[in-house]
Amino acid sequence: MSYISIGALTVPLDSVLTFSQSYQAIERSTVHRLGVTGTGVKQTLYGGKLRTTISATGWTAPGLSALDRSAQHQLKCAATLSNSGGVSDIKIGDSSRRRTDAGFEPVAYAIFPGHHVKTPVSVDAAGNCVVTPVAGAGHYKVDWYPVLTVLIIDFTEDTQADTATFVWELVAEEV
Repeated sequence: MSYISIGALTVPLDSVLTFSQSYQAIERSTVHRLGVTGTGVKQTLYGGKLRTTISATGWTAPGLSALDRSAQHQLKCAATLSNSGGVSDIKIGDSSRRRTDAGFEPVAYAIFPGHHVKTPVSVDAAGNCVVTPVAGAGHYKVDWYPVLTVLIIDFTEDTQADTATFVWELVAEEV
């Protein structure tokens, strides 16, 4: 099982002893104010892409400094994204945009006030989910691990000699 990989390189597990991954939507848009009431209308030129930042600390360096920063890479992410809805109207990433390797399958939850319960889910190649209903659930959510085709925007490594650790951060944007 590979925790994080980018291109043909797999990040060693002892390079991700502490880990954080964030996702940010990338879009180019503006809000136009119309009429005497200033009603906002959003105009979007493009959207639907993600920027991700992976920050980690480990006992070894991740081995990513030789990656070609001008090339596109496939990034197998280690943090989930999530969508919610009813038992048959949740859509997640299609099979080319989500991890399908063992240990990274989509997981569904029935949501109740104050807690959630794991429940089976089936997902087709297009990312359409069918969640097994649980009596009394208000709604459902499905978590999945993305696979993104990215360009590397920034990569930083720092050696912490006093604690014998390596701190690194990778920033990438979906193409």
